[in-house]
Amino acid sequence: MDQAEQVEETYDHAMDFDYYLENDVQMSPNLDIDDQQPPAWAATAEAGVQCAIQTMEVSTQTDWNIHALGNSALCEANFKLQRRVAQLRQQLAELQRTPSLVREPEKRPNDDDDKENRTPRGRPKKRFAEKKGSAQRADICQLTSVLNQHSPRSKRLLAGAIVRRLSRSISPAGRMKLISTPKSVPRKRNSSGQQRLSAWDDVRLCQSVGIVPDQRRRLKHELGLLGRDFFATSQSFMDEYRGLFNGEVYATRRIDADRFPSGQSTVVLSCTNVAGVLTERVKRLRASNKLRVLPGNALKLCLAGDFGGNFMKLGFLIGNVATPGAASNFTLLGCYRGAETSAGIRVAFADVARQLADICEIDGLSTQFFLTGDLMFISKIFGHRGAASRQRTLERMRQQAAQFQEGVQNGVNVTQMSKQCAGMQFDPFFNIEPSMTIPPSLHIVACQGVFFVIFKELRHLCTRHGTEYEEQLEMRLRALGAYKNAWYQEYSGYHVRNILRGGGPMHVTEFLPQSPRRDNILMALELLAKLQSFAVADLLSADQIADFRATADQFRVHMLEHFRRHCSTSKFHHLVHHAPEFAENHGFWGLLSEQPVEKFHALFNDDLARKANTKDLHDILMFCARESAIRNAIFDSNEL
Repeated sequence: MDQAEQVEETYDHAMDFDYYLENDVQMSPNLDIDDQQPPAWAATAEAGVQCAIQTMEVSTQTDWNIHALGNSALCEANFKLQRRVAQLRQQLAELQRTPSLVREPEKRPNDDDDKENRTPRGRPKKRFAEKKGSAQRADICQLTSVLNQHSPRSKRLLAGAIVRRLSRSISPAGRMKLISTPKSVPRKRNSSGQQRLSAWDDVRLCQSVGIVPDQRRRLKHELGLLGRDFFATSQSFMDEYRGLFNGEVYATRRIDADRFPSGQSTVVLSCTNVAGVLTERVKRLRASNKLRVLPGNALKLCLAGDFGGNFMKLGFLIGNVATPGAASNFTLLGCYRGAETSAGIRVAFADVARQLADICEIDGLSTQFFLTGDLMFISKIFGHRGAASRQRTLERMRQQAAQFQEGVQNGVNVTQMSKQCAGMQFDPFFNIEPSMTIPPSLHIVACQGVFFVIFKELRHLCTRHGTEYEEQLEMRLRALGAYKNAWYQEYSGYHVRNILRGGGPMHVTEFLPQSPRRDNILMALELLAKLQSFAVADLLSADQIADFRATADQFRVHMLEHFRRHCSTSKFHHLVHHAPEFAENHGFWGLLSEQPVEKFHALFNDDLARKANTKDLHDILMFCARESAIRNAIFDSNEL
């Protein structure tokens, strides 16, 4: 075995924890660690660990000395680790025998004593093939960043380890189903006898790990020096890559400071052919048999927008797919750098709004447009003053929007109409009725929504009983997989759903002394968890809708009786009144939601980071539009 193959094999052993599990690498805490002999697998895994350490460590060495690796360092480190594990287990057993004023949390079904196979936050570690695209890209960037820190010989060894890891993830025997797609073609063999990816699979791989064409070209060159190049030819790759994005349907323009409401100039990206983009997506979905037929045989489209990362984004979602909540289902129609204001949205996206008003049919299917987003975005679109207004409900918005629009069309001054309609500030932007507005399930429940007012009562009750109960609450929340945001020190929507899922409400309240206040909080959390369960990305049955209405009424009565001071918010009103009403009228609540837009922020920020060395905002926005279009094409063709 030559040095390159040795590095590849030992690197895989060191980076993949399942290697140790498959070889039954265990040590009983009841045995005397000092008396045990070095296991047989230590000699094999040692070189891999040393190689992984040198790979991940930022070093100034110019080359590796592969033959200098010894076995003693790994064995010593392993025995120290196992000794520490045994000590911790002994301390845990002593703590469990010690009586405590508060009950320890019960062991949950998903608990695992194998802490080495979990992340610092307690989540199970995933193999490379099981990770999401962003996590895969981080791993690849961490590996490829070392290529610039070593000699050419070391670069070739590292490139061999990288290709080994990638090719194993995308091979026919691998777990990533990257090859079995209708669009795939038989793969060719390169000069060394290895199979090459098709151009389509090559594009999907690069998109999943976040490799741009220039990075792919450099990696392909390094692998070609080893005779391990499994990528498609550069010409076929670029032909496939360029065919997924039509740059003519997007345009950027600069708006001067005197024309933009914020008083600062900005660059706006907008789609110049919205109907063409919609038609292309529907055709791809039909060709891949991914277009679902929903009641009414209509194409359910949802306009969604949000502000995040200093950029305001606008796009649409398609509800006739199997996974409408995926981030790749969000098609970008426009964005600009600036604040989320009513005037700014109207100036930046005026051309997009005119195109949407003319769309009635797409590829033979009638269209049904909805609107969603957080409550601020919905208010800006309808020209409403938002939650600060005294008349902030959707019913008043519907009435005042019609009155405001009629007055403006009759020539009445906008300022005068704004005084007559106390809640309105502008004319509604899109031609969408307020009844077609989807109550934002994520924001009214989780993101500073109804959950937090109940959770505040729970924290206050723990504070009254003592500090040990506050610590017990935090420990139980972590056991449920809920961790605070590092910046805001609050729980995000995903972690709130973990708290409300299953027996979460009981788990975070049962340790408190029994009292009417605790029982009221528990009942409120259980009812809220049941309401959240109706926000699924699918249609609701008639029985589910009836249960939704009954649960909302029960939750409203319970909150008014025990937590009346928290019932005057807009989010509470949307949850107990408009959400069940919308489900009764349209048969769903969570089929189309604002969650894909929230997920899209992370992808958009990743695209911005990949163009961090570019100062031209026009090029940056066009690059983000191209990456978004490629994600849409892959999503429509394969439903990853």
